[in-house]
Parts: sequence; C-alpha cells; structure tokens
Amino acid sequence: MCGAALGVAYEVREMMRGTRERFHYRRCVECGCAQIADPPADLAAYYGDRYYSFAAARRGRWSGIAVRLRSARDLAYSPAAPAWARAMARVRPNPLVRCVGRCPGPRAGVLDVGAGDGRLLADLARLGFTQLLGVDPFASEDRGDPRGFSVLRRDVHGLDAAGWNVVVLSHSLAHMADPVSTLRRVAQLLAPTGTCIVRIPLAGSWAHRTYGADWVQHDAPRHLMVHTRRGLEIAAARAGMRIVEVEFDSSGFQFWGSELYRRGVPLVRVSRSRLYWDFPPWVLLRYARAARALNRNGDGDQATFYLRRAAPAAIAPSHSAPGGQG
Repeated sequence: MCGAALGVAYEVREMMRGTRERFHYRRCVECGCAQIADPPADLAAYYGDRYYSFAAARRGRWSGIAVRLRSARDLAYSPAAPAWARAMARVRPNPLVRCVGRCPGPRAGVLDVGAGDGRLLADLARLGFTQLLGVDPFASEDRGDPRGFSVLRRDVHGLDAAGWNVVVLSHSLAHMADPVSTLRRVAQLLAPTGTCIVRIPLAGSWAHRTYGADWVQHDAPRHLMVHTRRGLEIAAARAGMRIVEVEFDSSGFQFWGSELYRRGVPLVRVSRSRLYWDFPPWVLLRYARAARALNRNGDGDQATFYLRRAAPAAIAPSHSAPGGQG
C-alpha cells in the first residue's frame, strides 16, 4: 500500500476453524501493515456457513432473543429517537449504527460491503431505513430479505449505482487483496457529502505486540492484510479520501481469544459455557476494563475510521505498488 519493503516473515496458524495450517505474514517496514505472503488459491474454502458472518441459519432461540434486545438498544440511534434514549445508548454504543444515525433521516442510502448474512442491514431495517443494499463475494447466492434489503454475491467493483450516503466496510477491508482499489471504488460510489465507515483490526496494537502470531485478529488466511492507522491513512489518500474521525472500539476478545489460541483452542470449539469455564466472569470483566483503557490510549486492537472524499487537489495519483512491496 505504501511502496516500502516488507520485513521478515513469521508464521500464523489458522485457528478459527482449527485446521492449524501455517501461513506466512510479513510486516511493512514503513507503515507496519501485516500482509500474507502465501494466500491459498481457493479462499472461499475458508469461509462457508461455518464462518461467523454467515452463521444466521445456525442461530437458535436464545440468539433470537439477543437480536431483539440489541434491536431495542439500537433504536436509540434512530434519527427520531428522543434525547433520553440516545443517552441510554451510550452505555454500550454501536459505532456502526450510531454513524448511520447521523445521516439525515432513514431515507439515507446505506451500502454494506462484506455484508455476510446481512446482520447490520437487518438492524438498520428495524430502525426504519429503507435504502439498504449489501454485497459479499463469498455469499452463496444473491438473495432478497423480506425486511426490505438484498445481499448480492459480488464485490464492490460489480456495482453501478452511486450516490450512497454511507458505505460500510465492517471487518471486511482486511479480507481484500487490493484495499486501495476497493477504497477508490467506494469513493466513486459515495455521495459528495457521504461517509465511508471502515472498521478494522490493527496491527502493531498492544494485543498484536503481546501475543504475536497467536493474536486472535490475525485470522489467517482470511485476513490478507492487517492494517495500521498509518497504513489506512496512506491507502485513503491514494484512493482520494481522508480520515476525519477515529474511534478505538476493541473489546475483551483481544485477550481471551488470543489466550485460547495460545493454548491451541480453536474458536469453533468455544461455547458460552466453555468460555466461562476457561475465563470466569471476573476475568472477563478485567479484560473488558483493560480493553477500555487501551482504547482511551489509542492502543486497542481494532478501531472504526470515518472517511470522506478529499478535496480534488489532495487526491493522490493512481499507481500500483511494485511487486513484493507493501
């Protein structure tokens, strides 16, 4: 992304599904981004309905209750919500829904890039938003949802309709082989005053430095590139956009997920009861408090970035990085 040389390679295991295949990552010596050196030929084999963003069909009764509770909370982010409801929502903010709530009413158009099973779009539909669309190249097929939105089996380059008020890339940019090209296309699809929301894990964060190859958000091999704030600034500038706001929103997952990987336990084997067995509630609470402290210091392992189109004079020329560079 920045054209600098890549550093020494290190091995990362596939641990979400527990195959334990080893992949090599290399960190850029300039911007610090971690990039996979040997991506598999068929990435689709590492997704499927076992991947968390496509797991709607496997949710049971208790998950449905959780969805309704989350929807009630997120109603506070509706543009028509009273002030008291918005104040209550600050207890556990949802940065994606809150950002969409900044738009001028529920008629705003929202495009979710890497939509998975459409979970975010379903939340927004419950808030009254009607101009919703999702795209995901790993979806099984194009499908419409009775709640009034569709998820298409394609990437962002396969879309023609522009003028979106909000384009969301929630934990999807790391899965893309050419993030600059993706952001450049997003800039073309945005309305002139639109906002692009990029939510990503961050290389070089405290959790990455501490756990190394066992850091849970490496997510090898699905994460082709794990970005840094500096790396995203460079990518945004090359795509004709600029970062206008950053919110660090990491959670205790960076601790307990990485601890599980360090012990050799895949995520697919972790039920709620298993999680509480390995990490008692007071330990999880300590992790949550530590995550909030890291966020305040700008060292959490993930953040939400808000991007806008840059002024025409600030748009960097289009060019590709030489082979073997960051």
